[in-house]
Amino acid sequence: MPLVFNDIEAEFNDYSMRGLPIPSLLKLLAVLRYYGTGNFQIVTGDLVGISQPTISRCIKYISKIIASKLPTFVKFPATLEEKIHNQVLFSNIAGFVGVDGTVTHIPILNPGGYLFTPVRNPQNRAEERYNKAHIATRNTAERLNGIIKRRFSCLSRKLATKLSTTLLIISACSVLHNIAIFRHENLPHTDEILNNNQMFHQEYNGPPNLYGNIVGSEFINMHFS
Repeated sequence: MPLVFNDIEAEFNDYSMRGLPIPSLLKLLAVLRYYGTGNFQIVTGDLVGISQPTISRCIKYISKIIASKLPTFVKFPATLEEKIHNQVLFSNIAGFVGVDGTVTHIPILNPGGYLFTPVRNPQNRAEERYNKAHIATRNTAERLNGIIKRRFSCLSRKLATKLSTTLLIISACSVLHNIAIFRHENLPHTDEILNNNQMFHQEYNGPPNLYGNIVGSEFINMHFS
């Protein structure tokens, strides 16, 4: 907690809550409770004697401060060497090459290129092997999602906050999760480990992409034949 509380105490005066006689530590603890339980804001506020509008502002501003630590506690591959290192780690899972990161549970528009998704109704052994490798690799990310959602229950339900605040909450929870990892905190138990059948319910169902199909077929033939 000192890793973030000192910054919160120092920076909170920069925000528009100077007239509220609420100790910074209480604000922080209330927001952490909100992250961990996923309670409605009015319930979280009632437990510590803070009104819903005030707890809403606390969530926004404290999440913003914690999320500002994202570059320190959440690392993305920035150099070619780091990307290659990640690709080796992903390849070691199930032989799926060329992966240095994954995106899950985030609705996105067609990025204009192609996405490697499971093959619907595989027709040969290469496509079956590709699907198994895809599922095993994807499950690594899904298990992490399950752990984070169990640790921060607010992420397991639809956040009834503005989009800008929702992004701050997700970033703040990611920072706190990695801090817990650095401190060797016990991981929460989770049963959210997907099996092969579950993964096929998450196929790409967007418009057909002829170029993507060609690239996908070449990738499968090159690496899984």
